[in-house]
Amino acid sequence: MSVAAPALKKASVASIKPQDLVEYATMEPRVQKLVREALALTTKGLGYRYGSNSPKNKGMDCSGTVQHTLNAAGLSQILRSSYTRCIIGPKTQGR
Repeated sequence: MSVAAPALKKASVASIKPQDLVEYATMEPRVQKLVREALALTTKGLGYRYGSNSPKNKGMDCSGTVQHTLNAAGLSQILRSSYTRCIIGPKTQGR
């Protein structure tokens, strides 16, 4: 027996242009890219989708959004969940 996924709720989102941020011009280029990637997501009409880390699924969960945004900004090997980033991440970085 399969269970249908719950209906996706669209989020109410407001967005701004990166250049509207007062400090944007003084940010390092890699930080500017991160800001652009994050703000681009606000224009896609995404909702919350548990377990998703891709806008192709029309929504993402919180950890998936962080992982997707950091990957899009050029950071690789980002752990999937906030739990693993908190518990496992420091051990893999020699902390």
